[in-house]
Amino acid sequence: VDELIAGFYRPYQELRSLVPGYGISLTKAALALRGMPSGGVRPPLVDAAPEHVKVLAGLIERGLALAATHTGG
Repeated sequence: VDELIAGFYRPYQELRSLVPGYGISLTKAALALRGMPSGGVRPPLVDAAPEHVKVLAGLIERGLALAATHTGG
């Protein structure tokens, strides 16, 4: 659990805290990264910045790898 918190959840929370309402933007970006696009956010929210999407992609991969090492998958 500590590895997942340190390797995924804490960095995700830091990314999410950069912009008000970014949790929704990042969720939509994560869905798109995983092949399930859901369109952009509605104003006044803003879509995730490309550099943040790149960071998010790395976090997702790290989180999946950490989860797999602890679940045998």
